[in-house]
Amino acid sequence: MKIKLLIINITLLVLFLSGCVSGETIVSQATSPQETEAPTIHGKLTYSSRPINGAKVSLEAYRDEACVKLSENTELSEAEEQELDECTSDYATTTSNAEGQYEFSDVEPGWYKLMFDWVLDGEPDSQWPFEIVNDFLISYYETESSPKKYSALAQSLTKFYFTGEEDIVIDF
Repeated sequence: MKIKLLIINITLLVLFLSGCVSGETIVSQATSPQETEAPTIHGKLTYSSRPINGAKVSLEAYRDEACVKLSENTELSEAEEQELDECTSDYATTTSNAEGQYEFSDVEPGWYKLMFDWVLDGEPDSQWPFEIVNDFLISYYETESSPKKYSALAQSLTKFYFTGEEDIVIDF
């Protein structure tokens, strides 16, 4: 009887362990990291209803919210200007593709401002050297090339906080 109970216990143990092993495999497959992409800052740039190809797109980083507030002050002392210079930095740069799309990946959580510049196909749509479009301040300037070419520089008027937990889409 003891041998029969021992055999039954060993059989149950083997069945239990084999169930655990196969269960572990299933759980491992179900919970293994999938090819998920980390959140990004991305968007599409258009001008005159056409994609902006080859724009230099830059992220400027702010050390903290106090630095953001300092950057929004229109009258800075010399010491504040130096502090602002020390608390901001160029974080990353990329180039928009033929469809006008850009993307920043592997971005640390923090405060940022988006800027981009590009060469226009012709004269600017605006008769003014500055304008505001979609929360961007745009300046147009003539280049020294021949025939005349124009460039544009746009910078977001609003700084934003990237949590690193979800995408931020900024279109222009």
